Formats: sequence, C-alpha cells, structure tokens
Amino acid sequence: SEYRRQIQSLTCEVDALKGTNESLERQMREMEDAFGVEAANYQDSIARLQEE
Repeated sequence: SEYRRQIQSLTCEVDALKGTNESLERQMREMEDAFGVEAANYQDSIARLQEE
C-alpha cells in the first residue's frame, strides 16, 4: 500500500541521515583533536617566548 511505501521511504531517509550524522560527528571529533594539538603548540610557543 501507499502508506507502507511511504514508511519504507522515510525509514531509508532516516538511516541515511544517521550515517551522515555519524560521519559529521567523527569529523568534528577529528577537528577538535587537531585544534587541541594546535592550541597546545601555541601554548608551548608562548611559554618559550615568555622565558626569553
């Protein structure tokens, strides 16, 4: 029936969006890690410059 087809279509859409969401969350964690490393490097540079 039309109702069942619509549910199936929406279920596929939800599954696809879940996949997109997981991918974006993974990218966000990777960026947070990279920015954390970058910030730590800046802190090291600041500490070295303050020692001079």
